Amino acid sequence: MMINLVNKEYVKNLTGLTDAQAKNVIRIAKKKLVNEGFDWYSNKRVGSVPLKVVEDILGLNIKE
Repeated sequence: MMINLVNKEYVKNLTGLTDAQAKNVIRIAKKKLVNEGFDWYSNKRVGSVPLKVVEDILGLNIKE
């Protein structure tokens, strides 16, 4: 199984969210992952998160 990683631009383009909203979704996803024990995401330079986490936050199924 391949894990799809998404960044702010991907979220913005597929959902129609504004730049700030997409950035906030990525920020929330990173916090959620850190709370689950994935300390890698506490780095501010990491800008991509798993698509599944973003889908859970937005309550949407995002497909290419």
